Amino acid sequence: MEFNLNKFYNFIAPYSNSEYIPANLPESIIHLSMASAEVVLSYSDFHKIVRVKVCDLLNAPMSNYNYNRPPDIKRCYDIAKFTCHLKRPMDTMFYVCYNNIKQTFDILDGIHRYKSLQIIKEENQKPLELIDYSEFGNNNDAKTWLFDSFLLLNIRFNMRESEQIELFKSLNKSIPVSELYLRDSSREKRELIEQIVTDWQITYFDHFSSKQKPNKPNINRDTFMTLLGTLYDKFHITEESKDILRQKLDIANKNISNNLPRKLSTKIIDKCTTTNCWLFVYTCEQLIKII
Repeated sequence: MEFNLNKFYNFIAPYSNSEYIPANLPESIIHLSMASAEVVLSYSDFHKIVRVKVCDLLNAPMSNYNYNRPPDIKRCYDIAKFTCHLKRPMDTMFYVCYNNIKQTFDILDGIHRYKSLQIIKEENQKPLELIDYSEFGNNNDAKTWLFDSFLLLNIRFNMRESEQIELFKSLNKSIPVSELYLRDSSREKRELIEQIVTDWQITYFDHFSSKQKPNKPNINRDTFMTLLGTLYDKFHITEESKDILRQKLDIANKNISNNLPRKLSTKIIDKCTTTNCWLFVYTCEQLIKII
């Protein structure tokens, strides 16, 4: 049984203008949005641990938490490929909070795993005759071992924004989140930086890694975003001057190619020569001074 959008919205419609919902609603919202959901632990009326099928999770109204980074697609594909290689259920827990204004479950922790499941679903349903080989399987053959398997959701309702931020920070202690999302939520700044990162990831794909501490001349998406956030502030970028940030990067990249730092290995030089991307032979701290 798939998520019934109309039934869900009709049920919550009387509360759509309220920031908070009554104590008797959370379990009904859970079951309406995820048919297989089973509450296995109830900390309070507004905090539940839920067991749910992967297929129902993917059909439920989910969105990325406002202060969370957008998913790094390369990292998501890595997770998806690894999951399909093992052919085992995803042994994990997602942390979400119900957003009554948006009428969705905001994913505070697990956005990369969630996106990887979406990738597997999209790729796995392709018929075999349309593909020569797929690391993700085909003809929905992941249904039994993955989509009909269960995982856990840690769901909170009626959380104040300050509580969400504290939980979010706590969950992300092990993998630092780009300060851009906690320090400045300006839409113009975020959209510009995300677009530049996307463009660079496409143009210089081989220089972006899903590792937390990639080796030169590579970088991960979140570190690059933090660098751009610092440069955005350094040059006082506005909507009218947003092209300056792109120009600064291009100029720095060209200048570095003409004035290479000492002790670069042949392997690094060969790679950068092939891709024409030299920026990441320097650390972010060095680039902030150079650019």
